Amino acid sequence: ARINVYANNLTIQGPGAVGDASTFIPYLMFGSDNPGVTSGLRLVLYGTNPTLRNLAITGEAGNTLVSAQAAARLTLDRAIISGSDPVGAPSAATSLRADNATITNSIIRREGGNSFSAALDATGTLTGSLVYSSASRAISLDGAFHQPGACELTVRNTIAWGGGKNLWLEGGAAPCWVVGIDYDYSWIPLTASAQTGGGLANMGGSILNPGPHNLAELPAAVDPGNPGATILPANSPAINAGCTGGCGTYDYYGRPRPIGFANDIGPYEATLIPEIADGSASNVTATTAQLSAVVNPNGGQTTYNFQIRRTGASEWETVSGATLPADTNSFVPVTAEANLLEPETAYQVRIVAINSAGELAADVLAFRTLAAPTPDPEPTPDPEPSASLSVSSVKLKVGKKGAYFTSRATVNTAGSLAQTATSGSGKKTRTRCRTMTTARAAGTYSLKCNLGSKGRRYLKKRSLALRVKTTLRAATGGSATDTRKVTVKRKR
Repeated sequence: ARINVYANNLTIQGPGAVGDASTFIPYLMFGSDNPGVTSGLRLVLYGTNPTLRNLAITGEAGNTLVSAQAAARLTLDRAIISGSDPVGAPSAATSLRADNATITNSIIRREGGNSFSAALDATGTLTGSLVYSSASRAISLDGAFHQPGACELTVRNTIAWGGGKNLWLEGGAAPCWVVGIDYDYSWIPLTASAQTGGGLANMGGSILNPGPHNLAELPAAVDPGNPGATILPANSPAINAGCTGGCGTYDYYGRPRPIGFANDIGPYEATLIPEIADGSASNVTATTAQLSAVVNPNGGQTTYNFQIRRTGASEWETVSGATLPADTNSFVPVTAEANLLEPETAYQVRIVAINSAGELAADVLAFRTLAAPTPDPEPTPDPEPSASLSVSSVKLKVGKKGAYFTSRATVNTAGSLAQTATSGSGKKTRTRCRTMTTARAAGTYSLKCNLGSKGRRYLKKRSLALRVKTTLRAATGGSATDTRKVTVKRKR
């Protein structure tokens, strides 16, 4: 099928929510294109100022998958255009052809094709993008296909490479007797090799103007062993090598740029390991303390936990934690409340933060609790009702990276609730998790005991028998305890 669009100022876009590599992108898909079809055009934009944003267009085309006519002045932002050959012999087709286009944070691909095929043949500006061809031209500027006055392409912060020519310049004919490409802060190898792709073809009547900030051809900015990958490998020299200004304020996923001290070259900002700083303890009493710090997710969805231990102890206990979203690359204040502490005791606190780039465990502070206050003599109070506690709704959850169980504790008075899960017995008793909360009045409270990544690794090998002890330390009226056995079955 062929779609002709004549509307002016038309925007076609998908949801604009910030995401990551798992984010769904709405697709406009074209099926097989018969090689005998005369035009082989699939989506043709005739109206002025069309915008394609936050979507993917894919399919076969014997001529051009997406074509923006001379007066269109296409804007392409956070989009994928991926063209392939029709059934039969490779064709001389293009994935995207446009004049005076503005292309940002996008991916233009061409699979198959012959030496006359191209992923992109356009004039205008190309910024923060990836252009890849498996066997044909990546960026082509053929003057025979463009209009007078639209004979130049400015490229910034972009990767262009593939199995065919990385750059193809061809002037010397009407309407563009001279064509020109100006590029900087980019990786567009001009020498052909297995690591750098097809190199340069300069057919005359053309001007190639490289700026001073382009990456060297080697080492490769991409993974040559995985040519279809679009996300930079962790050791890519393109990370933090792009523009520091004027090259976009967000990446293909909508995350703020830069993540790090400069933009990454290409459409994606690489997620970095989280950063942690500025820990402090406030409102310290004999048994409680308010903990705070700042965490930088560095562009990836990040889970963090406050952990505490007595100074000199070997094991850490989790106080609380939460998850920070992927669209954050600046420091965010985080807090937690530690209770059930011992009076006049020194404690250490650390934060463990994990995202897709890795894990960081940082010791952020140390403090000492106060002495227990001496109570004033008071008249003998009337007997208080005994504390009571019942635990129900114990539910187990085992995921790919962690495991935890939740329960609901019903109490008849205010106090401190603590839950500890141990395995083994005698000298081999081991604490698997501990959680605590404050019951501010009689009622039902939710508890979540996190077995963490160590517990998850244990469950990959064998079942785990736990002794779960829940204790209510009432503000008045003593304490109550519920103890039960829970077995978490092995799960790979």
